[in-house]
Amino acid sequence: GMLEKCSDFQILMDMINLCRKYEITSPLDDIVKRFENSSITISNLMSVIEAAEQLAGFEEHKELADSLYNRCIQFARSNFASWQVIINFITTNKLKMGLPVQLFAALKNDSNVTIRRKIEDTDKIKDDGPTYIIKNLGWKIKTNLIGYAYNRELGLQIEVENPNSGGGSWSCESEVELRILNQKDGTHLSEKFEHKFTSERPHTGFKSFKNWNTILDKSNGYVKDGTLIIEAVIDVKEVVGVSDAHGKTEETIKWFDNFNEDAQCDKEDLALKTMLDDVSEEDLTDSNVILRCEKVHIVCDQQLLVEESEYFRARFSKNWKRNSQFSQIDNEDYSTLRTFNFPEFSPLAFKTVFEYLIGYSSMMKDCNNFLELCDMLRLVDYLIIPKLIKMIRDKMRQLPLDAFNVIEAYEASHDLYSIERYKGTAASLQDRCIAYCGANLASWQGLISFIVDNQDYLASVMELIEHLGEEKECVIRSKFCDVSKMTVKDKKTLSTPHIRGNLLWHINIRKSTKENQEYLSSYLSYDTNPEVSCKLKKREIRLYKPSDFTFYKKHSTKVVNYDNESNSRGWNIFELWSDVLGNGFVKDDEILMEARFVIKSTSGIPSSLEVPESIIR
Repeated sequence: GMLEKCSDFQILMDMINLCRKYEITSPLDDIVKRFENSSITISNLMSVIEAAEQLAGFEEHKELADSLYNRCIQFARSNFASWQVIINFITTNKLKMGLPVQLFAALKNDSNVTIRRKIEDTDKIKDDGPTYIIKNLGWKIKTNLIGYAYNRELGLQIEVENPNSGGGSWSCESEVELRILNQKDGTHLSEKFEHKFTSERPHTGFKSFKNWNTILDKSNGYVKDGTLIIEAVIDVKEVVGVSDAHGKTEETIKWFDNFNEDAQCDKEDLALKTMLDDVSEEDLTDSNVILRCEKVHIVCDQQLLVEESEYFRARFSKNWKRNSQFSQIDNEDYSTLRTFNFPEFSPLAFKTVFEYLIGYSSMMKDCNNFLELCDMLRLVDYLIIPKLIKMIRDKMRQLPLDAFNVIEAYEASHDLYSIERYKGTAASLQDRCIAYCGANLASWQGLISFIVDNQDYLASVMELIEHLGEEKECVIRSKFCDVSKMTVKDKKTLSTPHIRGNLLWHINIRKSTKENQEYLSSYLSYDTNPEVSCKLKKREIRLYKPSDFTFYKKHSTKVVNYDNESNSRGWNIFELWSDVLGNGFVKDDEILMEARFVIKSTSGIPSSLEVPESIIR
C-alpha cells in the first residue's frame, strides 16, 4: 500500500538500491511501475535526473533510465521557455548543476523531435497550448475550428517563435508531420508538409485537417475520456539568423567603470621603481641571456631587460640578496649564457611578452583573449615591467565583452584576485561581466546557449547566473547621453534593463521643474508583471563624478514596496540641474548613474510555467 502511494523519485531510487544490495527481486517490478506512473514537476526534476543517471549504471534498468531521461527533456521543453524559470531552477539546484547540462544541450541541439499535446477538454480546443523548445526556438501546436454546426473542421498549425530576433530576419527550414492519435487501435491520422518558417511567415499547417464531428465520435477512437491527443514530428533541417543572446554590446548597455580602483596599484608600481638600485655596466656580465618557459626559449639582451624590467634590474645588481636561480644549458651556441626559467607561467604569455620586448609586437597587439591577457599581466607584474602592466590593464578595460568571451573574462577576473594589487582590476572586470549577462540573458534562448556553449567553465557559468538571481545587494550602472539636449518636456529616459533578483531593473532619469528651478529627477524601476511584487529594504541612487571618482547620492533605508501599480520609485528632486552641469558630473555630454539596492523579498516570480507532464506525455 505504501509503495502504491509513493511518488518520490529519490525514495524510489533508494528502494532499488536497497533491493540490489540485499538481492531482493520481488518488489522490483512494482517499483519500476511507480517510476513510470509518477509525475515529473519542476520541484522534483533534479531528483528524476539523478535517478536516471544512477539507473543508467545498472544493465537491467537502462531502458527505464532512458525513458526517465527522455521524459525530463520533454518536461523541460515545455517548462523552460522562461528566463526567470531557468534562473530560479539553477539557483535552487546550484550544488547539483553538473548533471542538467545535457538536458539544456538537448533543447538547443536536438533537431528531430516529437512533441505531444493532450487536450483534456475538447470544449477548449481553441486555447493555446504550451511552447516547446526545439533547436532553441519556441514551437506551438495551434488548434482552431472553422465552419458551423455539423460542418466544422479542425485546423492544425505549427507556429515558431524566435523571441531574441528583435525584429530581425531569421528562418528555420523544417519537415513536419502532424498527427491525431487513435486511442482505440494505436493508428493515427497524419499529414506532412515542408516549410521554411521565417520572421514574416512564422506559422503554417492545415486549415481543414479533419471533420470535427468525426473526431468527436467516440466510436472512431480519437477522443477517449474527453481527451484528444495531437502529435507533431518535427525535423529541423537548417536554422539561420537565430541569435544566442540579445546582442546588446557594452556600448548599448552604457556600463561605466570606476577606474579609481587601480589608483593604489599605479602608486605601488611607481614605488617599486624608485626603491630598486640602478645597475652599473660592470654588473652586466654577458651581453645576452636565455629566457625559458617549458619548451619555449628566447635569447634576449641584458641591457634591454634592465631597461624594461625592475625584476631584471634587481637580478643583475650586486645588491641582489636572494639566491639567483639561473642555470647553464648544454648548447653549442649558448653554452656560456645564463638561463632564467619561468615554469610557473603560460608559454604563450611568456612568448608574447618577451617577443614584444625585443620588437615583435604583433602577438601582443592582436591578442583579444582575456585569459591570455591575464596570464601576461601576471608575468609582467612578476617582472615589474611598468609600461606593459599599464598597456595590458588598459587593453583588458577597453576590450569589449560579447557572448563568446564574457565567460573567459569572468574566469580571468578570478585569476587576477590572486594578485593583491589587482583586486580592483578583478572586481571591475567581474562587475562588467555581471552587467553584460544581466542585459543579455533576459531570454530563455540566451540562457540555454550560455549554459551549453560554456559547459567547460560550468562553475563560473553557475556563479554568474546566481548573481542575476540573488537577492543580496544589487548594483546597476548606466550612462545617459546627450544631457545638454534634455528638456522638461521629455519623457523619462530609461537605461538598458539589467537582471537582478530575477527581475529586470532600470535607472530612469528626466529633467523636471519646480518653482522655476530645474532639477534632475532619478528613479529605480523594474519591468512589471501583474502577479509580481517586490520589497526593497535599502535603496540608493548615485551620480558619479569622473574627475575625482566620487559620488553624489540619495539614500533611503525605508522598506519600500514595488508592484504592478507602483513599479518606479525615486526622487523627483535629485539635484539642481545647474549643479549637475557645473560641478563636474557631465563629461562628453554624458552623466553616469549607479543604483544600489537590497531586495528584502519578492513574490509572484514564476518558478515554473506549470505545464503538467500529463498533457505533454
